Amino acid sequence: MGFSFEKPASGPARKNESSDSDFDPERRKFILTALTAGAGYLALPKMLRALGDEKDGQEESYDPQDAEHRHASSERHAKGRNPFEHGFAFDKETNIGEAEYREAVRYWKTRYEKGDLAESFDSAVGTMRAYWDGVREAFERKGVPTEFALVSIPESFWNDKTWGTDGPFQLSKENAEHYGIKHPENPYDGARGAAALFADIGYEVGGRESFAILKYNGSFVGKFLESWHERHINRPPGIDDFYRYMSKEVNGIRHRIRREQGNTEQARTAFKEETSGMRINMEYLPKYRATVKLVREREKERAEKNRQHGNEYIAMV
Repeated sequence: MGFSFEKPASGPARKNESSDSDFDPERRKFILTALTAGAGYLALPKMLRALGDEKDGQEESYDPQDAEHRHASSERHAKGRNPFEHGFAFDKETNIGEAEYREAVRYWKTRYEKGDLAESFDSAVGTMRAYWDGVREAFERKGVPTEFALVSIPESFWNDKTWGTDGPFQLSKENAEHYGIKHPENPYDGARGAAALFADIGYEVGGRESFAILKYNGSFVGKFLESWHERHINRPPGIDDFYRYMSKEVNGIRHRIRREQGNTEQARTAFKEETSGMRINMEYLPKYRATVKLVREREKERAEKNRQHGNEYIAMV
């Protein structure tokens, strides 16, 4: 099913502040429809060039000779410090770009795969699989790539103890009301709300996958795109541009707090509190990418095992 585009209804259509895949046909439909519907941040020719510019969403090339080195590096990152933790230190300038973003993807994938979050991740995937048919249908009806439904894993880990009234997709009360979702704690209703929200977001960000994921979590990418448009830059924005923009914003907050409060414990606390939402949003995309990578790998393994035994298996993604 293609991306059934509808211009967003009036009113709130975004989540409150709080894939690593091939560029497949469904994603191309998502982008093309948003383009032809009149996404206003960039001229159409520039956005058409952006169709081939989702580098951050594609699998890295695999070099067998480099596999052992990559594995060892991944282990070190999992045992070491998250690049975003280092990037938000009060004593240093924030300088996060595409390299740090990719490092963070590896960091979170290792934690999900064999680190402290492995058990929770496995449980989340297992629970989500039980609801997958209904979740997939909700996203397909809106023409949104079903892969986007995996945001529910970093959102809630499908732990019903954390759902409350927000559900596995963590829809805000505002968005639940906007989309007519009375029971977001119900996985199927939550999926309908999330799919509707993504459909509106697709219009707002011109169908760019990475920006859609980021905006599902917060409004920072919207502010970034507005700034990009105002500067009349003659190329489509990339993920590196977003992280550089956010780094500059974080540094501005740090400089202001230092001027006002000096290098005190109170200043450090103020900086951490004021930038916490920014860090959560910046780290959201690596968590999502890591989730997609790992789920896709495991679903491929399951499909292959079932094929060997003559069984039919429909992969989640």
